[in-house]
Amino acid sequence: MHNFIQVPEGTTLLDLLGAKRELPSIGKKSHICASCFKPFNASRRIAGHLRTTSAELFIPVIFIYPLCRGCAEQLKQGGKKEDAVLAAVEKFINGEVSQ
Repeated sequence: MHNFIQVPEGTTLLDLLGAKRELPSIGKKSHICASCFKPFNASRRIAGHLRTTSAELFIPVIFIYPLCRGCAEQLKQGGKKEDAVLAAVEKFINGEVSQ
């Protein structure tokens, strides 16, 4: 019927974050890995997520980007492999990759 929750008078943002399970999810489900841009299918499944936020946002929002197994493993390894995954996800975020 609607996709919002009513916020009672005197409720703080921290109160709402404590009830995060009741907050609606918004966004679009991606059908490709946010790093290598390969489509998910029966053999390539979502194996991890990159959770990010922006320092410029005024409200606490976490963006979650799906990763395939190879990219999730590279992210965990750190160093140059992690940097490569983060750079590729940044291209994904900026729309430099066609879905």
